[in-house]
Amino acid sequence: MTDLPIIVKTVMKKRTRPALYALLLTLSIGRISAADREIAPYIIDVLRTYTEARAPEILEDAVIFSASAKEHQRVGIAFAHEHYAAVHWFHKLMEPRDPMELAEAKAAKKNLSATVDTGLLFHVAPLPRGVSALEYRIITGGLWTRDPLNPDYRSDASGTIYSLLRLPPPAEDFSVIKPEKPGVLDLAFHGAPGETVTVAGSFNSWDPYMYELAEVRPGEYRLGLPLPPGLYRYVFFYRGERVVDDHNPRKAYTPDGKTVSEVEVR
Repeated sequence: MTDLPIIVKTVMKKRTRPALYALLLTLSIGRISAADREIAPYIIDVLRTYTEARAPEILEDAVIFSASAKEHQRVGIAFAHEHYAAVHWFHKLMEPRDPMELAEAKAAKKNLSATVDTGLLFHVAPLPRGVSALEYRIITGGLWTRDPLNPDYRSDASGTIYSLLRLPPPAEDFSVIKPEKPGVLDLAFHGAPGETVTVAGSFNSWDPYMYELAEVRPGEYRLGLPLPPGLYRYVFFYRGERVVDDHNPRKAYTPDGKTVSEVEVR
């Protein structure tokens, strides 16, 4: 598999539209695996800040691994929770070239690539469930080794060394309805920090703009809605998409077949 570049970083001027980055990203990931094809916008924003290889960086629901392309032509990674059965190859981190520079080159009839190689390689790995640490190995130059950017590792009886990345404890398991608050629909949502999260339901004619959850801690959003006793259906709106409440196991379906969360307020 070749190291297909992914364009995620920018040196463009402020007037450049964010939609262009999404277009460039879409055009560059055609043959990448499904896990890489769905890189979240907030991960792209983090990758744009990379100027050199860093220690593994734990984000909301993923980890970014990086390496210097100047030191390694090709880098792969394999994980213990996958029984080391798959090697995930790092991809080149590219940045769009300044549009003014491209325009000048075009006027001078010079061939100039639309992207610039940052000299970095990266892999975005989803956080697995039910593990307190990621155990993994790096392959470079045809040899397996530990991650030189991660000082934490272990070795087995044969002397084989494995890198370890300690993971934070799982987020608080929110309750939809708190017993100490009768007559209140106590909603909670966990996502990326600094987002806008709203809720719509049968209690407000499914208006997605009326009620916004407050970010009480980074990435933790809450809202208490006083409601008369009854059965209610609702969904969250997050990053422009309808999202059911993962912390509420009770689900229902609308007449048009959409899934919603359902709860009874007493």
